[in-house]
Amino acid sequence: MPPPVIPCASVHCLYVNVNTDGPRPEGEVGIPEIICSPTASRDTAKSERDREITADTSNPNLAADTEACWVVKDELVDVEFAAHSGVLRSAVGMNRYEAGDALVTGSTGDCWCVSRARFDAKYRPDSPTCAGQSGRYRNLPAVIRAKQMAVAFRVARSAGGDVLQGIAGDWLVQYAPGDYGVVARARFEAVYQRVATPT
Repeated sequence: MPPPVIPCASVHCLYVNVNTDGPRPEGEVGIPEIICSPTASRDTAKSERDREITADTSNPNLAADTEACWVVKDELVDVEFAAHSGVLRSAVGMNRYEAGDALVTGSTGDCWCVSRARFDAKYRPDSPTCAGQSGRYRNLPAVIRAKQMAVAFRVARSAGGDVLQGIAGDWLVQYAPGDYGVVARARFEAVYQRVATPT
């Protein structure tokens, strides 16, 4: 029997209870795995990502890549804080998270997770949300490097971290040395802006 599917606060995500053994605290739903599927078209893109990977990047340095550009994101997002550890299955790959980490739903319906320390440093609550509470947050704009990929590819989020996959046309982004992400083309065009080289 497939695991029960439980809608989350975001209309675009589904929490899937894959651990049905044992009692749970009263009122708590188990969410060890989250499936994020904003649209049918993204599901199609996900199936394309599962096909042949033609570029396997390993610790790329976009700062030295002449085909990369500088971009910045300014986005209001919905956030829930995980009650326990689990896995979020996004359109670009699996994202493991720990209790207290932020489970984020972007303005485009895409979902991802952010470690609590990283989240606290990079996001601020949007009134009336208070810091540390579930609700709406805005990222602190930061200029990062990004490169649009001509072929399907994959990259580890960090050394030994989760592996993300993209299809041709998606963007590889580098937040810092050894710190990467994959952004689907449609989402990138919706929330990122190119900027001049920072001084």
